Amino acid sequence: MRYDGSIGLVTREGNTAPGVSGTFTAFGDPVINGYGEVAFVAKLALSPTVTAENNQGIWTDLGGSLKLVCREGTAPAGMASGYTFKTFQWFNLSDDLLYVGAQTTNGTTTLSGVWKYDGTTFSKVCAQGDSMLLSGSTRVIKSIINPTGSQTGNAQSRVASSSGRLVLEVSSSNGYEQYVTFP
Repeated sequence: MRYDGSIGLVTREGNTAPGVSGTFTAFGDPVINGYGEVAFVAKLALSPTVTAENNQGIWTDLGGSLKLVCREGTAPAGMASGYTFKTFQWFNLSDDLLYVGAQTTNGTTTLSGVWKYDGTTFSKVCAQGDSMLLSGSTRVIKSIINPTGSQTGNAQSRVASSSGRLVLEVSSSNGYEQYVTFP
């Protein structure tokens, strides 16, 4: 929903959460982009279908009405079969993209990764164990360092530009920590 100059309610505690059978019980870390679109983390009321393992998610109205982008306990795009979102570490909303940094698990191994949402498609940017071509050499991502301050709206521009470029600090198989940009 693009900002039209009026005050508007995005959602509130007790409302039905879009994309799931549940209601919102708590909110955190809202961010807003230049168009007035928002993204936020929310918790759901526990029920027979909502447990402590899947009661948190990220919602946005990027590109239209409020919708669920990702939820704990669900399969993350681009990861091997058996992995699910474990916890959300940070997120960032640029003018046209929502980036999400999260941990995933298959029950034995936990891997960090970054995903992006363009208002329609949710896809993986990179994750631990992925290969990347850097300065003519293939490197394996060993870790992704969480951006400092990116969980608050006033620091969100530290990670992503309005043109959709993302910068991350990663350590890789060459033994160095480095800043890497992603499209």
